[in-house]
Amino acid sequence: MPMNIKLLTTDIFDKDKYEVLGMVSGMQVKSLSILRNFFSNLASIFGTSKVDWTGITKIFEDTKKEALDKMKQNAIELGADEIIGVRIGISQISHGGKQDGMLVCSCEGTAVKNITNTAKSVTNGGKSRKTKIKKSKKQRNKETKIKKTKKKKN
Repeated sequence: MPMNIKLLTTDIFDKDKYEVLGMVSGMQVKSLSILRNFFSNLASIFGTSKVDWTGITKIFEDTKKEALDKMKQNAIELGADEIIGVRIGISQISHGGKQDGMLVCSCEGTAVKNITNTAKSVTNGGKSRKTKIKKSKKQRNKETKIKKTKKKKN
């Protein structure tokens, strides 16, 4: 399933255009092998060039992508179009000097749905009805052209 959801770090949004659906999060944990720990220790001593021979960068990128994908999937399940206020945290947990470490990536944000140009239920005197909210300028122009065309034909 494609996850075409916008991720925004800002938490400012137009309350007339978006409905807040709730907080969403994602987390991914990966084990770092003893060999990778050894290479990363060497890299901290000697430095690295443009080529990441330790493989740590790829693990970080993959772990972050997987955590973001989990968060996006949670937002899709809520019916969201976008996630705002996205925050990402990455940390390493060690179990001791000789054991493998764990890489943890967590992310969170607020799932929102764009309610512009969609029907929204409105209560009117105890009766529920559907109404359109804010048509775009393009839609209004198109409707005006159609009405003018119909008048010309008559």
